[in-house]
Amino acid sequence: MAAQIKALGLVFNVVSEGSISQTGGMLIGAGSVLIYTLFGGIWSVAITNLSKFRESCFVRRRTVFYFRLCADVFVLLGDLN
Repeated sequence: MAAQIKALGLVFNVVSEGSISQTGGMLIGAGSVLIYTLFGGIWSVAITNLSKFRESCFVRRRTVFYFRLCADVFVLLGDLN
């Protein structure tokens, strides 16, 4: 959690080209996340996590399909020899 807050501060600092300090960016980022969670409630966090989960499942499914396809090709090539 601390690394994420520090990364938020760094992003604000870099994007603003140094006009926002890293500490100020950390406060802005943490405050934004806190407000998002308070006003959206746990429902907003759950919907965000669901969308991330669905995306990761799609990426995994595509990766597994690719590896199975490669394995099938190697088996076919081995059968041809």
